[in-house]
Amino acid sequence: MTIYTTQEWDGYGKNDGKYWNEYRLEGSEVQKVRCHSYKFFNNRETEHCYDEDIVESWSTDDPNMPEWLKQYIE
Repeated sequence: MTIYTTQEWDGYGKNDGKYWNEYRLEGSEVQKVRCHSYKFFNNRETEHCYDEDIVESWSTDDPNMPEWLKQYIE
């Protein structure tokens, strides 16, 4: 379940697409997920692509989790 989504930002290259972070609550774990959407031309048509990577994660009682994030898990 997504509990917080950041604003999008542009990638560094011309065709690098958009990035954003999502914070997801999965059981008793909060995951920071970096999401990426972009367009890719496959010599016939433009495809819309999406990928994501888990960047960081914390248990819900982890003291190292950012303070501002704790308000979203109650």
